[in-house]
Order: sequence, then structure tokens, then C-alpha cells
Amino acid sequence: MNSRERFHATMNFGTPDHVPYFEEGLREEVLAAWRDQGLTSDFDLARLFASDEREEIVLDVDPHPWPKRWPTTLAELKAFRRRLNPNDPSRLPENWQARLPAWKERDHMLMARLHHGFFLSM
Repeated sequence: MNSRERFHATMNFGTPDHVPYFEEGLREEVLAAWRDQGLTSDFDLARLFASDEREEIVLDVDPHPWPKRWPTTLAELKAFRRRLNPNDPSRLPENWQARLPAWKERDHMLMARLHHGFFLSM
């Protein structure tokens, strides 16, 4: 079972060979502590923490152009909608159309990142 099949089986209440696991990375202080405890710098952590393959695409969901101030009234909010045009081609990754055929035939999960997370926005 490949990563894509495993993800689909899980999301459709099927019986995957194991639960999908997607590595998000290890904090630098954890890696430093492990190195102090004997982990060599050339050790392949993927051997220790095998994860499912995925490809991440980033979609731009920010307002265009970025507002100088956020709307505070219903009228301003209605005008603000123009900045959120979902059909704006600049919101898609480069070579979007050219990449579509390969994405349809992939063996891995395709993850669309819509938000960078609370801590990444600080």
C-alpha cells in the first residue's frame, strides 16, 4: 500500500496497513540533546522515524492587496471581499497547470497548506 492509498483508506474508514504518519520535523534543541547523547551528525533519522511520503503545495489565501487596516464594519467587510478573489491565478503555485497531470498519477499524498500555523505567524 503506498502513501496515497493508505491516506485514502484511513479517511474513508477502510483498513490501511498502518496509520499514516507525516513527519513535521524535530526541534533543534531535541536534535542537539540527542547529539550530546551520542547521535552522529550523519545518522539518517528517516531510518528511525519512517514516515509516509507527501508533497506539500502552498496556496496563497491572504488578501490581495494586504489591507492597511482590517474591516470593522459590515460595509467595510463587503468591500474587503474583493481582496479575497479565489480565481486570482497568483494564489496558485508556479506551473500549476503543468503539474496537474503528474499529481493525478502520484503515489503519495498531496497536502495543501492553507495556514502557516499560530507560531509561524508570530
